[in-house]
Amino acid sequence: MHKATLFVVILLAANLMAQTTNTATTVATCAEVTFTAPDGTLGTFFVSHVSSPPFFCDLSCTELGYSFCVIPVPGCREGFGHAPDGTLTGSLTGNYLRHDKVAFQYEAVTNIGESDLRFLNVVCNAFDQYANCIDETVIPGDAGLIQLNFSKIPVWAFLTTNNQKYIFNGAISTATAFDDLFSAKAFGSVVGETVNSPGGGQVGFEATSSSTRPQGGPAASEFLRPQLTEAVRRRIELLELRIMK
Repeated sequence: MHKATLFVVILLAANLMAQTTNTATTVATCAEVTFTAPDGTLGTFFVSHVSSPPFFCDLSCTELGYSFCVIPVPGCREGFGHAPDGTLTGSLTGNYLRHDKVAFQYEAVTNIGESDLRFLNVVCNAFDQYANCIDETVIPGDAGLIQLNFSKIPVWAFLTTNNQKYIFNGAISTATAFDDLFSAKAFGSVVGETVNSPGGGQVGFEATSSSTRPQGGPAASEFLRPQLTEAVRRRIELLELRIMK
């Protein structure tokens, strides 16, 4: 197993807060890590999970992607698709001092069956001017284990709150969104590359309170934009688009 140096870790959680009871229920959680492999290749990984209900999914509510094509070079590897629900465990809160933890484990096996959880491991052979992989070779079988543990640490925090009001046919509904980022640590591995960060990185927490129904938030690549380099954000965005197809 190769050792990799961690650059960035980001966790994102979205909570639905019932205004009538002042309670909170987690409806979405996301984790992201950016790291460097021993050969200097920059890699990134993200996983997100939404709860059903209130959201609705087909075969799984958990999607993920990894890429060693942040800097698009022919021959780099990446993978994307869905994992079984339950592979992302733990929870996050907005408590700055609390060492909240989440963990993810999944064997990255290529599966292109229409009735099964789809996951694809590929080698990108060529890119266009926008970093899209335009020629790829599918890696059959098992690309390796993805196993990561994330933990929030109280070094720094960046907290924002946005209030919204919706009026439709005379009916008024309100929503409040909390976008919080925290420092974090992470360790584990991504398809054979070891990730070990004792104190660097970032944790993100997003909470949404609605008087009517949960408001859909932005994609992870958009929400985390201020904390990611343009190259990493673009790679995650492209993986998200591949998953949606």
